[in-house]
Amino acid sequence: MALNLATLNVRGLRDPGKCTRLLGELKTLGVDVAAVQETHFTCGADCRVLESDFNVFSAYGSRTSVGVSLLVGRSLDADVDVVFAGDGGRLVVADVAVKSFKFRLVAVYAPNIVVERVSFFRRLAPFLDDTKRLVLMGDWNAILDPKIDKVGRGARRVGRCESSLAGLMTRHDLVDRFRLDHPGREMWTWLDSSPSAKVGSYLDRVLVRRADIDFVSCPTFHLIAWTDHKLVRVSLRLANRPSLAGYWKFNTSLLEIRDFRDRLESLIQRALVGAVTGNRWWGSLKHRIRDFATKYGQQLNLDRTKEAKSIDDRLSRAVAGGDSLNVELARGDLERESSERYKGYVVRSRLKRVLNEAVKTNATAREEEVRRFPDRYIGSVKAPDGRLLRSTREIRDAFRAHFRDRFARCTDLPLREFRSYLADFPALGWLKRLAARVWLLNAKSVTR
Repeated sequence: MALNLATLNVRGLRDPGKCTRLLGELKTLGVDVAAVQETHFTCGADCRVLESDFNVFSAYGSRTSVGVSLLVGRSLDADVDVVFAGDGGRLVVADVAVKSFKFRLVAVYAPNIVVERVSFFRRLAPFLDDTKRLVLMGDWNAILDPKIDKVGRGARRVGRCESSLAGLMTRHDLVDRFRLDHPGREMWTWLDSSPSAKVGSYLDRVLVRRADIDFVSCPTFHLIAWTDHKLVRVSLRLANRPSLAGYWKFNTSLLEIRDFRDRLESLIQRALVGAVTGNRWWGSLKHRIRDFATKYGQQLNLDRTKEAKSIDDRLSRAVAGGDSLNVELARGDLERESSERYKGYVVRSRLKRVLNEAVKTNATAREEEVRRFPDRYIGSVKAPDGRLLRSTREIRDAFRAHFRDRFARCTDLPLREFRSYLADFPALGWLKRLAARVWLLNAKSVTR
């Protein structure tokens, strides 16, 4: 099960008609939980239209600025505990529980004045120390890399505010999934469309802890006609943390494909950026590699199937049109594609044959062992008193009683035979060795 999250700067929601349009957008995109900024709500009565489909938790602002609201779908039957709502209408922190899955959701609207932003990020930090999974969404009013986070005329230098945001992300090990998957791609979520500007910036982000990156999908961006910000949507997978132990089968034939090797290397390099390596990190990376290899292999099979169908259709058209040259070319392509698949079939059939032979060999060995069972194991022993002993315990007790105090009872045991018997048991303890030496000396004196 997945939970669809979204963040959007709405530029005011006091108009009931605009609230209705927002509900339509969220319903179209299947959003379950949304963080909206610049609501301009001043009291609970302002958000009655939204309460028809969502439970609304707000940090109120003024009639013309700020205001943040967290919308949680009523159909989720989620348990929401609001930890904090305020900071001048810029922050809502809530612990959300959907079934057995719990996480902390932080809705942010950072100030657009540099000094205030720096102070705001400092006040935000204490709410990120919780051990729960973290999801931070909102308008950060900051960029991290002007080369890719800013498009249009002019690119500003990363100043104090952006460095503070980067420091916050570093201290709490927060990452932007979009930037991990697309490290060099230009992106903007806010566009200043005034004739004198024409500048766009990547201000709206969804941040999660690096350890929880597998639970969040790569964000998608959607243009909204009635605001100058894009809606950012992600999917949160509601599942327990995958086990990091065990083995999984890797299709090594993919390593022969240069494109796969390049993409795999890029994935590993992105995972190494700012990572704290260890068993947990390595286990998480293995799961990412496995998912990537599985999807790549599935797509490769689909592409090969489409290619075979395309060649087959081309061959049919060439035959119908009587074009002998295209017929031969299409047949050659089809044979080449079929031969590549045939190699895979041959390898798999060989492996299956070897496995069957191994199983057959084991079965034959087992049959031989069963057949020779009477010769290899003692079935019964006849005791001196005439009893027939069958159980292991009876046989053991009979041997023990037979050899107990043998030397004390056999007074006529030759000295040479006794010495040879001692030589066969070199592992006697020191006390037994001492007793044997004393007995041997006594035996010598008696013989003399």
